[in-house]
Amino acid sequence: MSAEGEISRRRWLKIAGGTVVGLGAAAAAGYFVYDLYFKPKPKKPVNFLCGNWATVYGQNAAKEYEEKTGKKVIVTPVAWAELWPKISTSCMAATSAYDVMEFDMGWTSKAVAEKWIVPLEDIFTSEELASFDQTYLKADFLNGHNYGVPWDGAVSIFLYNKKMLTDAGFDHPPATWDELREQSLVIKEKGLCEYPLYSQLVKGNAHRCFQHHLISRGGAIVDENNNLTINSTVGVEALQWLTDAYNEWKILSPVSFEQGIHEAIDIFAGGACAFFTEGMQQFYVIATNPELSKIAGDAKIGLYPGGKKGQSAADLGIACAVIAANSEVIDDARAWVKFACSAEQDKEIVLTSGLAPMHPKNYEDPDIKKKYPHFEYIKEQNKYAFAPPNVPWWPEFTDFESDKLQAAVLKKMTVKEALDACVAQWNELKARG
Repeated sequence: MSAEGEISRRRWLKIAGGTVVGLGAAAAAGYFVYDLYFKPKPKKPVNFLCGNWATVYGQNAAKEYEEKTGKKVIVTPVAWAELWPKISTSCMAATSAYDVMEFDMGWTSKAVAEKWIVPLEDIFTSEELASFDQTYLKADFLNGHNYGVPWDGAVSIFLYNKKMLTDAGFDHPPATWDELREQSLVIKEKGLCEYPLYSQLVKGNAHRCFQHHLISRGGAIVDENNNLTINSTVGVEALQWLTDAYNEWKILSPVSFEQGIHEAIDIFAGGACAFFTEGMQQFYVIATNPELSKIAGDAKIGLYPGGKKGQSAADLGIACAVIAANSEVIDDARAWVKFACSAEQDKEIVLTSGLAPMHPKNYEDPDIKKKYPHFEYIKEQNKYAFAPPNVPWWPEFTDFESDKLQAAVLKKMTVKEALDACVAQWNELKARG
């Protein structure tokens, strides 16, 4: 080959090689662009944030849902005290870490005002909406929309130790708060227990105990204009009763200030008190289980006492499923809510947890009636159910209120000072909007 031919061959190889390299680079760049912008992305699962008590039935529902639809739901359970901080932080972000969240009724107004959650009523048909307990459903109804759908929870319950009452000479549970005081004093006098009454007065939750005393005496939390009315004559009477129960009559257990209901149920189940208020419905299941309770045959449910016979009250402890407005998978989140809050899943939750049904027809389900005959008492207590005011400042206010109520019962301030301070704080928060 001539010198000119060799030079030409080398040039051709260089050009061809460059072309191959160039084509390879172009192909790689094209694949990168495709992968970045056009390649279908894996479907993001729905992330469901819930209370840790719902871990088992939440995960059971997610597993069944994935088996039926092929769509994954990640259940993230946390302690109750962590729920609101995680929800508020997530909802304020550009994209929510959680798509569906378990929500306390008292948080709805704040979340709606901040545009954190979306209306849900169009997920269900009118017949499906009608199947929910309407009192529960309306608890998250605001501005003409349902922002939450009942998922679990129910009214709180009043538990008593029948044997302790019998040994003290009583054949019935107390129908009024004064009767509870009289029975407690006899129980103390006979040495049956030192502190007959446990009520929830721990930091952050004392308002629940006070509300039962207030409303069961005919009082109200707010008037028709959302003005706080707890410093009324009835409110003073209610808080004074609690103060005297602890300081004068010494029937209220000091544990009421130290342990929440989830820990304190062991005190009742262990036979250390006669009366237990603000209880969750599954506590009855615990207290009547011989493997978990020393008083299994004597733990009973009664109506909450009132100011006089015929009065009662029970707060709605309903947790609803809500959808974050900044969720990236709102359609999948809607499908999950429809499944998780259905009457069929409600039955599974009831059978697993001991919580009362969100769908009243499940009270008549043979499996549920057989397992939980005490639900007849729950149905009766439901007649006296009340919900908290739907105002944006409720979560912030109840922390303040609980501190003041606790301070009054511990005699760090007077009853009137505590209630007036609550009204002043309410007015300030209301003015702030």
